[in-house]
Amino acid sequence: MYYGLLGLAGKVSAPSFTGILDTYTGAAVAYSAARRLSSSYTGALIRVRRSSDNTEQDIGYDGSNVLDESALTTFVGANNGFVVKWYDQSGNSNHAVQSTAANQPQIVTSGTVNTQAGLSAGKPCLTFDDTNDFFDLTSLVTTANYTAFVAQKRTSGSTSSQWISQKTSGSGTRPYAAILYNTTGTFFMSTYNSSTQITSTNSTTNYILLTSRWGSTQNIYINNSAITTSTGTDSSSGTGFDVIGRRGPTEFSGVTNTEIILYSSDKLSDLTGISNNINTFYSIY
Repeated sequence: MYYGLLGLAGKVSAPSFTGILDTYTGAAVAYSAARRLSSSYTGALIRVRRSSDNTEQDIGYDGSNVLDESALTTFVGANNGFVVKWYDQSGNSNHAVQSTAANQPQIVTSGTVNTQAGLSAGKPCLTFDDTNDFFDLTSLVTTANYTAFVAQKRTSGSTSSQWISQKTSGSGTRPYAAILYNTTGTFFMSTYNSSTQITSTNSTTNYILLTSRWGSTQNIYINNSAITTSTGTDSSSGTGFDVIGRRGPTEFSGVTNTEIILYSSDKLSDLTGISNNINTFYSIY
């Protein structure tokens, strides 16, 4: 696996590479289970625990700047592999972490890397079990305006749950959240005002999702197609994002997820470019 310009002993410099974050700069956090996102990022993509003996190891990218699946399966063997840390490639070191074994999303099952139907060429993904899997962010992403791009699929769950959220929300009645599911399993985006929640039409298709909020306007896109634009008063007292995969102590998300890129700004002008980059790699729509 490569860890920068110089890899393991005897490796030469990696080929020239331009990632999505080189073209669309300024991400607050950026996680990918499948690929390197920035030429300036030279670390691992994920840290994995194997079930056989609970040993942990960082797994990086290979010479093609994608997850080094060979290193991953060699390390895990015929066992299961769970993600302890999802490294932030934005340069802000705001990693998504889970130190409790029972709460760690899964990346390898019985020696086979988890993949999701609908992602091209069997791209790897993390599986969240709808029971207790989630990540805490190292620090709160404080923002009033944001744009979130997420490549994922809902796989199970009967309760309402948030995907990118804030664990606590002060004295308000609604936590700060970017992406939610309702109780019927339909994928929808929170607009922070209960009267302006925006619902998608399909809960099983892989999506590229954009949610953008600035001021009193909310814009929701699925697969680079607008669902609607809404205006309303923000009823949340939250201030940002610090958790992935859960809402409160009992509501968790049953999803497979491969990539999250979140900007603390309005990126609507780059909507098509960012969506196309993600779709070119994953062939989601």
